[in-house]
Amino acid sequence: MVGGAGRAKRYLMTGDLIAAPDARAFGLIDELAVAGQALADAQRFAARLVALPRGAVRGTKASVNKLLREAANLVLDTSLALEKETMGAEAHRHLVETFLQQSGSAR
Repeated sequence: MVGGAGRAKRYLMTGDLIAAPDARAFGLIDELAVAGQALADAQRFAARLVALPRGAVRGTKASVNKLLREAANLVLDTSLALEKETMGAEAHRHLVETFLQQSGSAR
């Protein structure tokens, strides 16, 4: 499975972690910061946005957010119902316990 939906299925179903360079290649993130430079990079980007026409930035953000909301709403009811069903299953509880033990978070 290669590409958008196929790739999403792989990572959502397996829970595999996505390395930062892969996340960038997949289009999940725009930039990678050098260690220790993330805050400075974010501040430079914010300064660029502040210097642009406020209405244009606001309009672009609103348009893209609308698209994202509508896409999420297409699957939200189904996703929540399926999550509720699976989170109550014994297999889910076992996997959570195993994860917590492996991560050192279990008490």
